[in-house]
Amino acid sequence: MLTESGDIQHYSYVKRIGALLYDQTKHNGRKHFRLLCLSSFTTKEILKRHEEVCNGINSWPTRTEMPKQGKNLIFFQNYNKQLKAPYVIYADFEAIVGKMQ
Repeated sequence: MLTESGDIQHYSYVKRIGALLYDQTKHNGRKHFRLLCLSSFTTKEILKRHEEVCNGINSWPTRTEMPKQGKNLIFFQNYNKQLKAPYVIYADFEAIVGKMQ
């Protein structure tokens, strides 16, 4: 782990990554971490399933399970939470062309 203070940088050895990344408020048992993407899992089985499709932090995210047929539709239901806009403006900024010298 790299810590910085102004212009001074210092590397520290992290002996247990679980102690560094563990969040006590969400889970009471042991957590299993994937160091490639820093994801946490509650069981080793879930971690092993994730390792098969994991691409790491800087890669595109992967979806491991697709929704079932019939449950793959989302509808907007909270019409009472919409904001009423008195005016709507549609602008096409690509149409604004300046004169070139």
